[in-house]
Amino acid sequence: MTRMTVNGEGVHYKLDPETPLLWALRDASNLTGTKYGCDSRDCGACTVLVDGRAVLSCAVAIKDLEGAAVTTIEGLSADRSHPVQQAWLAEQVTMCGYCEPGFILAIAALLLAPERAFQAVVPVLIALACVLVVVQPRLSDSLARRGRAPRGHGGPLLYAGVLGAGIYGGYFGAAQGVLLIALLGLLLDDDLQRVNAAKNVLAGLVNLVAAVVFIAVTDVAWEAAGLIALGAVVGGQVGAKIGRRVPAPVLRGLVVLVGVVAIVVLVVD
Repeated sequence: MTRMTVNGEGVHYKLDPETPLLWALRDASNLTGTKYGCDSRDCGACTVLVDGRAVLSCAVAIKDLEGAAVTTIEGLSADRSHPVQQAWLAEQVTMCGYCEPGFILAIAALLLAPERAFQAVVPVLIALACVLVVVQPRLSDSLARRGRAPRGHGGPLLYAGVLGAGIYGGYFGAAQGVLLIALLGLLLDDDLQRVNAAKNVLAGLVNLVAAVVFIAVTDVAWEAAGLIALGAVVGGQVGAKIGRRVPAPVLRGLVVLVGVVAIVVLVVD
């Protein structure tokens, strides 16, 4: 018998201790929001929260969860009021819907992650992005010589990268432009000025969605928000005119400089 808490209620599973949590939830608890997908730990459709961490329920046996607190999509909120669910609905993310419970819980886990996790991970991500920005011309040339030049629209890899950058930017925001520049510059067949423009549009969308969520769940310092909005409008107009005239190597250097400054600030703080 394995004891754990599922969605706030104590549960005793009288099952084979090797039973994957996925089947305990679906068959014994009738919590079918947790989906069976690939059975190879790849798709994420079976994701649940275990003690606040995102876990693939197909990959963990109930014997290893004695005393754990498990949250499924049914227990995330009683009325779909969780910020991630609200943002999901507001932006009409839904497609077929099958894998979405796992995605929602994986994103919710980011909101529960301790601050020190981001303090450790974010500078590394920004440093990696800076390196990609620097070496992007050589990487693109190398891919072109091998007949693997970037596609005009970037392909699935770019879509996945932009999704990840959006998740990062919606929660944290620091230097998300550097990350996007690195992704777009490496995976799009276009000049850096146009890549920078696309980056601005994508970052703007991320910030808009994050703003909607924050307005819905917390108090907003509207004076500061207004100043940021004004600065963004002025910066966008000035930057658009100047950015087109700046040589690509100089623009690349400015992007890396912003990234390095962000890393220093994050590490020092």
